[in-house]
Amino acid sequence: MICILKPFPRARDIKPKGADIVEVLQCYTIDEIKQHFEESKEDGQQNRAANSKESDRDLEKSNANLRKNGNDKIRKGDSFGMPDIVPDDDIRPDNFSYPFKILGIADNGDAYFLNYSKRMVSHKLSSLTENKLIELAGLQYLRNQCGGQHPDKKELAEIIDNLMHACTQCDFDIDRLRGRGAWRTKSGEISYFDGKTIIGTPDPDWIFVRRPKKKIGIGEPETNFQTRAEIFNTCKNFTFAANCDISRLLGWATIAPFGGALKWRPAGLLNGKSGTGKSTIVEQIVNPIANPEFFEGNETTEPGIRESLGIDSYPVVIDEADPNKEKGKNDFERFYRIISAIKTATTDNSPKTAKGTGGKGAMVYRMRSMFFLAAINASFSNIAEDNRIIRINLEPRSNAEKYAEGTKRLAQLLTFQNCQGIRSYTWNHINQIVETAEHLEHIIQKEARASARYAAGESIILSSFMHTYEDWNPGQLLNDDFLTEYIGQFYFGQQRDEERDESDEIIGRLLDELVVDDLSKGKRSLRDMLTKMKIYLDSEAGDFPPVNVDRPKMDIFNAYKRTVEQHGVTIHPTARELFIRQNHYKIMQIIDIGKGYHRQLLRHANLIMVKDQKTTTCRIDGATQRGVVIGGQLEY
Repeated sequence: MICILKPFPRARDIKPKGADIVEVLQCYTIDEIKQHFEESKEDGQQNRAANSKESDRDLEKSNANLRKNGNDKIRKGDSFGMPDIVPDDDIRPDNFSYPFKILGIADNGDAYFLNYSKRMVSHKLSSLTENKLIELAGLQYLRNQCGGQHPDKKELAEIIDNLMHACTQCDFDIDRLRGRGAWRTKSGEISYFDGKTIIGTPDPDWIFVRRPKKKIGIGEPETNFQTRAEIFNTCKNFTFAANCDISRLLGWATIAPFGGALKWRPAGLLNGKSGTGKSTIVEQIVNPIANPEFFEGNETTEPGIRESLGIDSYPVVIDEADPNKEKGKNDFERFYRIISAIKTATTDNSPKTAKGTGGKGAMVYRMRSMFFLAAINASFSNIAEDNRIIRINLEPRSNAEKYAEGTKRLAQLLTFQNCQGIRSYTWNHINQIVETAEHLEHIIQKEARASARYAAGESIILSSFMHTYEDWNPGQLLNDDFLTEYIGQFYFGQQRDEERDESDEIIGRLLDELVVDDLSKGKRSLRDMLTKMKIYLDSEAGDFPPVNVDRPKMDIFNAYKRTVEQHGVTIHPTARELFIRQNHYKIMQIIDIGKGYHRQLLRHANLIMVKDQKTTTCRIDGATQRGVVIGGQLEY
């Protein structure tokens, strides 16, 4: 057992600074040294109790208030509900000698601690300094170890050596850390941590890290059904394409604060042209109900979001989430890194993400937040070929007076108190919402012919809406016959995302792009120029076009060829069909999709195999490049 001893006064009379065992043995007997050791141990325990007394008192007061509001499943432990850490080898460091808690050494080599104020700190053991010890324990602690005096270099080295030895006795898994938000154990138990208090039943292996408290309304009076139903009806004043879009919006916003506790965390995409009211809907509906971390989309980066969230599971809303064409390919790369992070956040089954950190080795993390995007052009979501993103569509405003009326009424309905009450209602019914979603999932797969991933996301959003904003009894919400009929009506007349040919959409957007041709300096579509090139090459090969189709001259062919190849497309000389180059920055700008769009094109029904290969090479814009050949796109 490691114990930091109090100074030996008589030894310091002989040597005021740096007294060690030589001076101690000159002044004390063996029995006196043993007694001194026991006293030091008792004082360490008392110091620890004194340092945590105020925190425990605050925690107990908070727990009592929550119990008063009907929440009795609150854990109270050594550190804000945190269980003690027992190393795998059952060698327990003597945390009682410190006013902070040693968590152990992680795979990245850092030592992790909960400092004297119960906040997480991590350092390389080799980098421990006096300032870092003060951060962990406080200045007074260091002085107490040295008879009330500031430690000299030798004393400081001894304290650091003792601490390093204690840390090395315990291994620590970073994935055990939990921040603010909702969490689910492997057995399905759900808990919520507001930064100070744990509500519900967490996994005993989790370590909850103290953070600024953020109450979301758990324990507050529930908002009554009449108000919740009126919120839904008032949303009809906005320009949603259909009522099902309102259902998806409200369902996402309502369940999102508890997304960290879900098996599947669908992302929402609010899609509408400029002027359809996207920002108004985000600010007046989504943000008040979901209580998210709110970011603008023009400059926000994936590392910025990750660092801002840390180990919390709060929902994330990104407004104006469109890559900026004027900024070029770097902005597309920035944006699609965000999309990639969103995809990995949808489920705990996604692989972890590892980032290199220079001298500190790899940092592994996993976000557990639900994301919501508002964008002018929803086409970029086609990269989510596994249907992780649920679209919510808007149309241009048709009645400005009705729109203004809805805006005013929503401001009256979605007050801070009512939104707290909606989240309180959701928390109190979250197990029922999850149970209904499990019933809905297989019904949506069957009735809507949806993929498993799409059905998983749609089901939790729809269940959230049905429980919160519609007046169904519990028996109906778990009755498969009722749910089957409900789903049939919900999808009636809708064009489902999974029925769209995403690869065909990409090619359509690309070929319809208007660009300046090298010959006339006027604007022509890539489709028009490529079709003229195909006519020329077909004629050269002896496949003469119909009499009503003009064969372009060579100078026109060459001018068009220069133009289209600058945009990453051409006519493959052997197949005489459309060739699309891989990872071309202008194509990425046109179709609003980052690198990897060719993987979508590999799924196209008219993909042409050249020499039994899905991808091939072609001379384009002065160099040999790899890409895909798609047939049937340039009809004349």
